[in-house]
Amino acid sequence: FQRMERATRHAPLSSLQGVASYNLAQAWGRTGKRLEALQMFDQAIENFSRFQRRKELGMAWLAKANLLLRMHLYPEAHEAYHRAAYFLRKNHFHGDALLGEAISVSVLQGPEYARPLLERIAGSSQERNVIKFKARGNLGTVLRQLGEHSDAIRHLQTALESQVDVPPLTVAAVLSELT
Repeated sequence: FQRMERATRHAPLSSLQGVASYNLAQAWGRTGKRLEALQMFDQAIENFSRFQRRKELGMAWLAKANLLLRMHLYPEAHEAYHRAAYFLRKNHFHGDALLGEAISVSVLQGPEYARPLLERIAGSSQERNVIKFKARGNLGTVLRQLGEHSDAIRHLQTALESQVDVPPLTVAAVLSELT
């Protein structure tokens, strides 16, 4: 970490400083230093914004949103996912930001508000298979919470039938919803 911190402090005033801050934030987030990680994400976001690096800016917002969600800071996570989705509009990580936003909406406002967002993601022809799979699984969970059990089972089964290129742990999470 000391090398990464030095690189962050001594990087030339360019977007490289943002990359160094982003990498340090990711490392700190993985080791449990969440407050330090949030500070580094803020530095990375500021730097990427200054140098108009849209993709990197979107990725920094997305990573920060994921960390905020793990910290159960749902309003902040929702805002960060919203910003990530804006900056990642033409990127294949756009679906990740939309999915995170839908999950935070479900927590903040209730499953009935997340349902249309998840339906749109699950039905999109532009999203990656793993994102559609996760959206269908989350949609099944939302429908179960709303008492629509037959629709929930249908969406969960559709998710399982379409599990192309989906990590086994993600499949296991959907399977657990069926029981």
